Amino acid sequence: MRQAVSTAHDASLEEHLVACPACAEAMRGLQAFRMELDATDWEEARRLARPLPWWRRAATLPWPRLALAGAAGAALMACILLPSLVGTRRQVAELRSERDRWRTAMSTLGERVAELTHEQNRLREQQASAARAVEETRRELRAARGALQAARRMAALAPSGGPRPLVNPPARQEAVDPVLRRLRAMTAQALESGRLPIPRATLRLADRPRTLLGPPHEQPHHVALAPRAEMVRSVRPVFRWTTRPDAESYTVTVVDDAAQREVWRSAVVRPAPNAAEATAAPPNEAPPLAPGRVYRWYVTATLPGGQQADSPGPSDPVARFRVLSPQEAADLARWQEAASGDPLALAVAESRLGLLGEAEEALRRALAGGAPPRKVRPLLDQIAALRGFRRK
Repeated sequence: MRQAVSTAHDASLEEHLVACPACAEAMRGLQAFRMELDATDWEEARRLARPLPWWRRAATLPWPRLALAGAAGAALMACILLPSLVGTRRQVAELRSERDRWRTAMSTLGERVAELTHEQNRLREQQASAARAVEETRRELRAARGALQAARRMAALAPSGGPRPLVNPPARQEAVDPVLRRLRAMTAQALESGRLPIPRATLRLADRPRTLLGPPHEQPHHVALAPRAEMVRSVRPVFRWTTRPDAESYTVTVVDDAAQREVWRSAVVRPAPNAAEATAAPPNEAPPLAPGRVYRWYVTATLPGGQQADSPGPSDPVARFRVLSPQEAADLARWQEAASGDPLALAVAESRLGLLGEAEEALRRALAGGAPPRKVRPLLDQIAALRGFRRK
């Protein structure tokens, strides 16, 4: 302080300090403060003034109190949020339960829709079946209009010693048995029109050739005869064909027509040298053919030198056939029973279900028994033409 005041004023300052106790006291305070400043270690002060590292500052924090405060805050937040979380989880569970209930309801509704669709299809099938039955009844009624006169004419044409056609059964039996009544009308109509009642399912089995072949036994090559464009009763049918003089052996192959898969191949067949026809049938150990399925078959002739020839050939009508279903077999049994052994009625009953081979045999028995040829031969021609041949 004294260094800051000029020397000229020292005397007046001293005099003033003596005369003024307050200034003297302030002067003494300043002098003491000056002495403290001079005694201070400024290096240590600057060191203490520098900030501590964060880890040292963190070590000085009151961690127990902070932990207690954090726990208290967490507890407070839990008390606030826990009810809302519990409510949210309950709502989620309720929504999931509602979703499952709707899924169950939709599944039940889908099942009900499927049941209704199935019931609708069944009713449509019944309606179509009823319509077909009505149409068939109408055709039978139209055919029965002229049946009585045709039956009387046929009864007059039948020889006295031979089998008489089924044209005049007892009225009481006819009234009791509707199958007999229908068979009578269909037989009369077939003999009058020269056309057998062959079903459409059988007609679809036949390939329509551009020109009919001649009689099978007059062909220069072997010909597959039967079954051809017809139904069969047996699940192991007999396959029949004509022979050729230059063939050494034959093999029959049966193919599933829909699956295009071979189902049976016969062993090598070597008929007698002068045999006009040959046959082959699946043995009992072979798998049976499936009822209701459509099959096709061909016979392969092995010629000298190892050459082979098939019948039907590539340009010939395919030889298809179908095995009767159990329902069709039961229907056939009722109609055969109604025929009562009469060959003409039996031929009509068998042709009604597409058994053309058996119908042809029945017609030939009727011819041998004395039935009018001019009535029977058109029916035989119809069967031959359906198979792709002209009858001899």
